[in-house]
Amino acid sequence: MAGSPPTTASRIRAGVLYQLAGSPVDTPEMRAVMAAHLADPNLDIRIEAAAGLALRGDERGLPVLDGIRRGIKNHWSPGAGRLADIGSMLRARARSAG
Repeated sequence: MAGSPPTTASRIRAGVLYQLAGSPVDTPEMRAVMAAHLADPNLDIRIEAAAGLALRGDERGLPVLDGIRRGIKNHWSPGAGRLADIGSMLRARARSAG
């Protein structure tokens, strides 16, 4: 489930998606960009795209995060730390909203 090895371009895309995921800005165009990366072969890109959507309450993000989570074997697996961080953010938002 690790996906393709990172290249300079994929690292840049992952970094941009990471920034977008954490941004308070929410537009249909941003969500479209994130959704377009949900099936990217690079794990980091998929995680950040799904996180950005899930953190905005967009139903397309959680199934992708859940699928990635199922592929993680242990806390040393690629993406495990970031998924844990995203899970914490989603739980915090749910508590503050409820």
